[in-house]
Amino acid sequence: MKIAISTDDFVTVSGHVGRCAGFMIYDVEAGEIKSKSEIENNFTHHGKGNHDHSQHNHSEHNHSHDSLTDALKEMDVLISKGMGKRLVDDFASKNIKTVITDENVADTAAILFEKGELNILENAHCRH
Repeated sequence: MKIAISTDDFVTVSGHVGRCAGFMIYDVEAGEIKSKSEIENNFTHHGKGNHDHSQHNHSEHNHSHDSLTDALKEMDVLISKGMGKRLVDDFASKNIKTVITDENVADTAAILFEKGELNILENAHCRH
């Protein structure tokens, strides 16, 4: 199973996909991490440190998530501590499941998800 997890430090699960520093990419089988890698978030215009709140009107949140969904197109799931509803919908349109969790450690989240044991927070997506 291919799993992407949003992160700010490449160790823990971050609180928001659009503003994360990057993603941990996992291949997990039978409860074991077979491989993992890191990619920086160069896909959203408001990646970590690139989001100017003074210039951003949340009611006009119309930018495309295509570069992010395309970058993670091989994933089965994207795990985070939060993401906007539009992003959830955009990933769903590409057949990528999105999961919100309160798990802190990225490696643990990947293993627990693959085993069907990750604590998933229903209706916890942030609103823009």
